[in-house]
Amino acid sequence: MKSMSKVLLVDDEPDIHEILDVHLKRKGIDVEHALTGEEGVE
Repeated sequence: MKSMSKVLLVDDEPDIHEILDVHLKRKGIDVEHALTGEEGVE
């Protein structure tokens, strides 16, 4: 089984999360989301 790449997307705009999530998942990349830098570090 091929393992997926994973990326942490940090941005305060929910629309950016939605757009990039679709495009990255099409490329086989697993996306974790955070709305702030502090949330991303957790």
